Amino acid sequence: MRAAWLLGTGLAGTLLLAACSGGGKTAAPAPAPKYSAAAAPARDERRLPRPDASTPESAYVPLTSGTQLMFLYNAWSGLPPDFERMAGESSDEYQRTSDNFRKHDLLAALTPQYQQQIADAKAHPYVLWQADWTNLQHYDMTRQGFPLNDSLLSEGGSGYMSDVRGYNFILTNSEGFRFLPVADEARAREIEALMGRTSFPIRIYAFVQGADDQGGRNVRARVVKLQILERDSGRVLIEQKAQD
Repeated sequence: MRAAWLLGTGLAGTLLLAACSGGGKTAAPAPAPKYSAAAAPARDERRLPRPDASTPESAYVPLTSGTQLMFLYNAWSGLPPDFERMAGESSDEYQRTSDNFRKHDLLAALTPQYQQQIADAKAHPYVLWQADWTNLQHYDMTRQGFPLNDSLLSEGGSGYMSDVRGYNFILTNSEGFRFLPVADEARAREIEALMGRTSFPIRIYAFVQGADDQGGRNVRARVVKLQILERDSGRVLIEQKAQD
């Protein structure tokens, strides 16, 4: 079953307020993931929880909105949730109104929804980050593989969603995915030939390990595996798993 916190956010972080006549975001297409080079220093990875590599792909919740990062941050930071701040970040109606009584009523209706979404985010640490394009470099004959210059995987890199700003998605083991070995020459030739006429979508299967406010509100996750896809068919061209 898909996680309730994904269903609750929808494609645009919509939160339905039956008692308050639509206090959530207006439905819109899912925001494309964004990237930033400013991220906080990584914590000691030895102390962080580790994923189960046998977890099926169906258990990974696709990240499609900034409200999901907001719920993950509040689920994993260990800090008391600031529901008023969350309402100001994710509810259009709360942002628009200057009526303090209306704000009070909206917050009262939103708070139990936020509590449920946070609890569900905590219960579903396996997440899927997807992007329509990644910067796969030409085949390295000496190393027998493809360098990958993806912003999310770069040193100090992070990702975020444009609908709710201020929450960063950071990968704790990104250095292991900046070069993708492909020993099969036939597959390497196929990928190299595709480079001249198309780009490659990317999927990153990750496990949330924690959250902190070191230089920003950061959700930290460990890559379990990464896939490079053929655009037209969605076929997996390269798959690389974490080396533990």
